[in-house]
Amino acid sequence: MVKIDLPDAARRLKAVRESEGLTKAEFADMLGVDRSTYIKIEDGAREIRVPMALRLAELFGISLDFLYRGNIATLSAEQAAKIRPRL
Repeated sequence: MVKIDLPDAARRLKAVRESEGLTKAEFADMLGVDRSTYIKIEDGAREIRVPMALRLAELFGISLDFLYRGNIATLSAEQAAKIRPRL
């Protein structure tokens, strides 16, 4: 079983949000999660569940491999350029 480092995944999630110029509230609404739940996820206190991760992939083209494992090579060059400085 692969263990996901919650703080690292949360840091990547935050980097995606910031690269899109969205507030936590806006991002939570777009991902279809409660705002307080989203804050806990971004703080690394709760896991990023698969339905939310799939919605992130659908909306922004972010790979689950990047989100969960940190493989930046799975992002487009444009995405990587926007996200990398925020990591």
